[in-house]
Amino acid sequence: MGDPAILQAVPLALDPHALVFEAWGDVQVAHDGTWLGADAGCQVRLNGVFASFAETYWQRHTHVRQVQFALSLTGEAALRVFRRDVAVGADVCVFEAWYRFAEPHDVTVPITLADQGETLLWAELSFRDASTIANARWEAEAAPLREPSLCAVICTFNRDADLIANFAALQRCVARPFDRIVVVNQGAPGLAQRLDAAGVALAGVALDVVEQANLGGAGGFTRGMMAALDGAATHIVLMDDDIAIEPMVLQRLRAIYRYATTPLCIGGAMFDLFARTRLTSAGDMIHPSRPEIITLRDPWADDARDPATRDYIARHRTPDFNAWWCLAIPREVVEAQGLPLPLFIRGDDVEYGYRLTQAGVPTLCWPGVAVWHRPFSLKSHAWHYFYDRRNSLFLCEMHGRFTRWHLAGMIIGSFFSHLLRYDYARAEMLARGLAAFNRGPAGLLAWSADDHVALTRPVPQEYREAGRPLPRRCTQMRPAPAVRPRGAMLRQVLVDLFAPMIKFRHRFGFIRAEHLTPFAHPRPRILLIRRPNMRKLEMRRYKWLRGWRLTAAFAWQLAVLLLLRPLRPAALKALITPAAWQSYLRRHQ
Repeated sequence: MGDPAILQAVPLALDPHALVFEAWGDVQVAHDGTWLGADAGCQVRLNGVFASFAETYWQRHTHVRQVQFALSLTGEAALRVFRRDVAVGADVCVFEAWYRFAEPHDVTVPITLADQGETLLWAELSFRDASTIANARWEAEAAPLREPSLCAVICTFNRDADLIANFAALQRCVARPFDRIVVVNQGAPGLAQRLDAAGVALAGVALDVVEQANLGGAGGFTRGMMAALDGAATHIVLMDDDIAIEPMVLQRLRAIYRYATTPLCIGGAMFDLFARTRLTSAGDMIHPSRPEIITLRDPWADDARDPATRDYIARHRTPDFNAWWCLAIPREVVEAQGLPLPLFIRGDDVEYGYRLTQAGVPTLCWPGVAVWHRPFSLKSHAWHYFYDRRNSLFLCEMHGRFTRWHLAGMIIGSFFSHLLRYDYARAEMLARGLAAFNRGPAGLLAWSADDHVALTRPVPQEYREAGRPLPRRCTQMRPAPAVRPRGAMLRQVLVDLFAPMIKFRHRFGFIRAEHLTPFAHPRPRILLIRRPNMRKLEMRRYKWLRGWRLTAAFAWQLAVLLLLRPLRPAALKALITPAAWQSYLRRHQ
């Protein structure tokens, strides 16, 4: 039998260190992460998200049944390995020994994987004198089932700096996580020349740059997937252009696929780029009774320095989809299930992931695989509601989720909710999204970058300096439940449209954004809204005529949905073939 294969190297230099280890005492880490030095009396726990070993995932989804924790030790230390039951947060020591070496010496600890419960493994070192550890890793002696070839697909739009930063990180890594990288550039032409000028060169990795018109994330990623399928890749890894990566973490994808017993989609968790220990997403579910996304994260435990958050990440779950900031897909899955729908942006990853889940291909947000990404709160725009509504309706049509009457009821509630909060921009985008859905699959094929630019023109918003005193006649609005008896919202809308003069007793009203529901009261003519982390108050005005016009346009599109729009899932499925995509790409050259 040959040398053990590394399943997971411990990235000691990862910033912040709390994502890898906890330390008590004076500890130093080499800049390149090759070693960690500790003084006498120090204790180091390799129990961070990127150091602990996801025992349950490896036991259930690979043929590995025994692993070993290995490191090189110089000095004197006690080594303990713990098994943690993440369902209850309890640790049990499964190995303990003292070691003393004057020269660097390899230490290995064999461990048989548990076949019950939800568990992870982590190691602890207590140093008796000044010592050094190096090359900490989890290994297996089992023979791999295959040697995968990974092709990364990056869709980019004028984010050269982010792209070059990630290539620089890959250049510093000795073992490349990818065999080929396809970059689909939909921004300013000449990306290949700019990468050359920046000195981007990855030895042993084929780098291809594809230039095309802006067809959104759906068009960019799909073009990259088609290029990957034309090559020898066994697995395709989709990655955003604005993420921050740790190559040692991405190397784990190759190790997982070497031993996986069934086709798996492996997703990466998302951490906040500006608060690097904050978990933003560990996969997503689609709400079973309405077209709504449920992000898998515990709002009360989202800091990875907290054991509760680490336990949450390690729990075994199969989300409906994982967003494309980092998602690996086996080649045979793409060939069997087709390419994504041409949804442009926002929802292309949702539909595709849901399609794979429905086909019996699980998506796993594998603990210890993650990237850093800008938080969603920095990307909230009114025009998002156009794509969210349009694309969720196409998802429901393609997969037969809900009747048209059920969909209409949910759309009405969402539209009225925005109308009653004077959020006319989002109400308009929702109505326009419904109109785009009513145009059917032909509307998807016709949608272009010019249409997107026209849609995303800035919507004028009014703000008031937060430091100024509130108007003298400004009323503090009281929050009210978002859920009321059936018909309550309709009555509010009818009053807004037909009898606005009987409801306004106040000119100004102040409320915090988290308390603003359609039923917050008393309702003023002008809303002043306090949003977290904003120095200005958002100002919204009641606009009777605009409310009428939006309601009329929405009512017409609703009638089209209920009475005229045929639901044709077969027509949508015809758009996911390579031939259909080649025709679509030629149309928009």
